[in-house]
Amino acid sequence: MKKFSILFSLLVMVFVISACTTSPPTPKFDEETGKWGYVDSSGNYVISPRFDEAGYFDGNGGYAQVSIDGKWGFITEDGEYVVSPQFDDIRDFNGSGYAKVSNNGKWGILNTSGKIVIEPRFDDISSDFDKYGLICVRVGNKYGIVNKNDQYVLEPQLDRIDSFNEIGLAKVLLDNKWGVINTNGKFIAEPSFDAIEDFDAFGYAAIKLNEKWGFINANGKTIVEPKFDGVMDFNVHNLARVRTAGKWGVIDTSGNTIIAPQFDKIQDFDSYGLAIVLLDSKWGIVDTSGKSIITPQFDEIQAFDSNGLSIVSLNRKWGIVDTSGKTIITPQFDLIKPFESNGLARVSLDDKFGLIDTSGNTIITPQFDSIESFDINGFARVSLNNKWGVVDTSGKIIVSVQYDLVGSFAENGLAVIRINEKYGFINKSNEVVIEPQFDYARDFDPDGLAMVDKDGETYHINANGETVIPEASETSEAPEEEQEIKNG
Repeated sequence: MKKFSILFSLLVMVFVISACTTSPPTPKFDEETGKWGYVDSSGNYVISPRFDEAGYFDGNGGYAQVSIDGKWGFITEDGEYVVSPQFDDIRDFNGSGYAKVSNNGKWGILNTSGKIVIEPRFDDISSDFDKYGLICVRVGNKYGIVNKNDQYVLEPQLDRIDSFNEIGLAKVLLDNKWGVINTNGKFIAEPSFDAIEDFDAFGYAAIKLNEKWGFINANGKTIVEPKFDGVMDFNVHNLARVRTAGKWGVIDTSGNTIIAPQFDKIQDFDSYGLAIVLLDSKWGIVDTSGKSIITPQFDEIQAFDSNGLSIVSLNRKWGIVDTSGKTIITPQFDLIKPFESNGLARVSLDDKFGLIDTSGNTIITPQFDSIESFDINGFARVSLNNKWGVVDTSGKIIVSVQYDLVGSFAENGLAVIRINEKYGFINKSNEVVIEPQFDYARDFDPDGLAMVDKDGETYHINANGETVIPEASETSEAPEEEQEIKNG
C-alpha cells in the first residue's frame, strides 16, 4: 500500500511538472496566406499567420523576432508586440534583457520594454552592458564607451578596448601602443607600452617596452622600470620572480632586489614563505628574505605538506626535511609516499613496505609486500606472501597475516575474511566470530546485516551468523570494494 502511495505521488508530480513546462509556440508557414504564424504542440495556430518571417522564441524571457515588409520587431508568446517591426536588423535579447538593433547600417540597443536605450548611430556595438553599466561602441575604425544614459564616457578614439576587469580597469590599444583606462574613461596609463599583461589579484600588471619587462600598479604608476628579460606575477608575499640573462631572482613591489638573479629556476613561494630553487641541476630552498634554507643539493624536492614536511631525493634515495631545512630522515628509502591525515607515511626499502611518523620514527620496519591506506577506523590492510592482515596506527598487528583476503571493519566491528575459498567474519581482536563457510560474503551494512552466498542460495545474516529477512526486499549491486572482495 505504501509503495502504491509513493508511485501515485510521483505520477502526480510528473503531471504537474509537465503542465508547468509547456513548450513555447513554434513558427509555421501558412500555405494559404503565405505568411508565418505560431502553433502550439497540437499544431493549432495560437498566433495568427501575419508575418513575412518569424524566428523561434528565445530562452531569455520568451521573445521572438518577426518581420513585416522588410522591417523587424519582437513579439511575446502571446503574440503581443514588444516593439513593432521598424528595424532593418535585430539580434535576440540577451540574458540581461537587451538586444542589438540596426537601422540604416547603424546599431543601437533596445530593452524588453521596447525602449531604445542607445540610439542606433554606431557602426557596431557590443551585445550587452558590463557590470559597470558600460558598453563598447565603434565609429569607423575607432572604439569608445557609452553608458546606459546614451552618453559618451569615452569618445571613439582607440584601436581596441578590452573588457573592464574586477578593479574597473581596461587595457586599450592606440597606434600599436598599450595603455589603461578606468570606468570614467580616464587614462591611468597613457598608451606607451609594447604590451601590458592582465592585472593580477594584487593590482599589478607586467608591462613591456623595448623587449624588457617591468610593472605598473592599479594607479598606472610604473613601480618597476622595464629592465628584465622576463617576469612572473606578484604573489601573496608581494614578491615577483624576474629573469635576467637566463637567471632568476626575486624583487618586491618597490622594485628592490630580494634575490639577485642567480638561479636556473625558482618556483613560487608557498604558504610557508619558502620557494624551491634550482641551480646546476640541484634543488634547494630559499625564504622570502632571500635567505638560503637549504643550499641546492637534492635531485628533487617536493612541495611542503600541511605538516611542514617535504620529501626529498638524493642518489635515488628518499628522505624528509622540514621548513627550517632540518633533515628529519636522511635519504635512505626507495620510496616515501605522502603523509596521511593520521601523520603516517608508507615507505619502501628493498621491495618491502613499512611506516614512519612525522618525526621520522619507524612505526613498522619495512617487512610487508604492501600496505594500503588507513581507513576511517585507523586500520590498514597489509600483505605478505599473498596473505593479508591488518595493522593499526601504532603499528600493532591486530589481524595476523594469514588470510587470503581481509575486508574493512564495518560499524559493528566485523570484517570479511577469506581462507581456503570460504568466507567468514572476524572481530578487531582477530577472533573468528562467524566461521568461514560461505561461498561469498559482503561487508556488513549500516543496519548490521551482511549478504552471503552458500550452496547456491543468497540471504542475509546478522552479527551472530543467524539468517535474517531484511525489511526491504530490494537489493542493490555490490559496492566496488565488495565486488573486488568477491573477485579476490
